[in-house]
Amino acid sequence: MGLLDPLKGVCRDSVVSWFDDSRPSLNDAVASEGRGEWPFASAWVNLRHLSRSSHPFVRIELRRATRALRRELFETLPSEHELERMPLEPVDAAGPAAGSRPQQLLRDEVGRRYMFKQAPPDMIAAELFAWRVRALAERLHVPTARRTLGQVTGMLQPMIPVVGALERDPQRWSPLQCEAMLHDHPWEWLFANLDTHVDQYVLVGEDAVPLNIDWDHSLLDLDQTALTRFNRRSATVAPIRNLLYAHYVQDRVPLDFMGMQLQARKAAELPDGAIVELLDRYVDELGLPDARRLALHDQVLRRKASLADDFDALVESLRHERDDVRGVAGRRRAPLARMASHARDAWQRLAIEVLHPLVLRPVLRGYRSLLRLRSPRA
Repeated sequence: MGLLDPLKGVCRDSVVSWFDDSRPSLNDAVASEGRGEWPFASAWVNLRHLSRSSHPFVRIELRRATRALRRELFETLPSEHELERMPLEPVDAAGPAAGSRPQQLLRDEVGRRYMFKQAPPDMIAAELFAWRVRALAERLHVPTARRTLGQVTGMLQPMIPVVGALERDPQRWSPLQCEAMLHDHPWEWLFANLDTHVDQYVLVGEDAVPLNIDWDHSLLDLDQTALTRFNRRSATVAPIRNLLYAHYVQDRVPLDFMGMQLQARKAAELPDGAIVELLDRYVDELGLPDARRLALHDQVLRRKASLADDFDALVESLRHERDDVRGVAGRRRAPLARMASHARDAWQRLAIEVLHPLVLRPVLRGYRSLLRLRSPRA
């Protein structure tokens, strides 16, 4: 190998691509992470001095931050079983202003606070399904339980300390925040949870790691099976991550997708039997017919089986679109394809930057107030 060979991909996304010929495969990387090792450690040893914002360092920092959060916060939170049974009393304080459902603050006998959110059975079951799968996969997630307080049934979660809210403009995210948002995309896609607008995230820990705290729309969009950078819940509700991809293809934000691709493979390797068991709990809790049970098995397992290929294809399409914008793509996109992307990007920006804060939030606030007036007291 010549002295300059490691620099052959310097104009690519990240330091990762400097080792295209010798780096381990993504599957090898998954195995390394499962053993608690840092994949590609030997490959990076001579490049540590380059920059703490280079992508290998960002993944190391995210792993360190995640482990610290798990040890110092999430392992101290009560389990689903404990949440179902602990005595609670109301707190004389207003609940959060966000969301579409009435919420109430509660506290336990030692003063720890909890959020009780009124919700219909399907949303409660969806939140519980997501919590149970992510607990199985050891992903950071706020524990959730179904509770009935007085005449009201809803979901109960412990309050966690937050350090802020996620910025609406991804260009203002830190490299670690970008990496964390990419890591969660395969999990949100596996659960068909496209209700991932900016209000669903809080920042936790000294590194301000973004955490999705609302998964009650899981399994709602299983009919969307083509993964693109434009997937959305509705015309006015789009994942905030879509703006990150838009900035990437316009060459405004540098991204590396290795961590996201690793997460897709880790999610795909979860045992089918465990997923089926948790889907059956979801079906039983809602009393759904057997036909719906079998359909859910098929849809979710197919989604899981194709995760790695789907995210590899997404990454390839993102890089090709960015190269096309740069004018260096070997195969240029058709003019109509470029125009369609520009139009969809413009609508996404309008929905996320204008309609969401100025229209959707007031509508949800009014809907929440109406539900509070019509529902019995917890």
